[in-house]
Amino acid sequence: MNLNDRSMSTWADMLQDEILDDEDNPWYLAEDRLADNNQLRLKFVNGNLNYYYFPNMVSLAANKEHRFNANLPVTLKFCQAAKSILDTKGPFGRMIVHRLPAGKFLSIENTDIEYYQYVITSLFVLNSSNQFDIHNYTCVIPSTKGSFFQFQPISDRLRITNNSNGDMYFLTFDNWLPGGIKTAAQDMDPYEWLAKNPERRGIALTPKISKMLYISNH
Repeated sequence: MNLNDRSMSTWADMLQDEILDDEDNPWYLAEDRLADNNQLRLKFVNGNLNYYYFPNMVSLAANKEHRFNANLPVTLKFCQAAKSILDTKGPFGRMIVHRLPAGKFLSIENTDIEYYQYVITSLFVLNSSNQFDIHNYTCVIPSTKGSFFQFQPISDRLRITNNSNGDMYFLTFDNWLPGGIKTAAQDMDPYEWLAKNPERRGIALTPKISKMLYISNH
């Protein structure tokens, strides 16, 4: 598969180079559904969004108010180009770079968080090893450098294992499903919109009960 006249493997190299160049900036611990692996580290293409408070996610997507990480322009370019693949044409949701250490695994399981009913997630493997394993239920998914696939976070269960001797890097990004924003916005009070509540662009110390937009610095 090629994307904008570049192979997916070439894109993977470009993204990994950019991420390694950004090593001086912090990685953040995962939370909640990935927290069973406390060594997983994350970087955020558009901030560590508080997806527990659904109206903020609707507002960001509907009004295209994302603030992108200036240190990851190539990663953003890839995400934008990848909208041409399958069902990724909707606005962005969460956009995250993951670093999974050697010998570690993580599980991504179905969740009742409302946001995940409206999005599809794309996953892109950035580095090469024959010891990265990705399983969706009983199906083994290709996990070499440049592998790209999509899953439904509301229903699919993934297990990602790094049996290699080095870090595994991969990118995930969400796109809203067709009609999702329109459907979600119908049930929202217009006073919930971020534009009318700019004070909510802060950090949620307790995200599950907060209306703040972010979970951490980014």
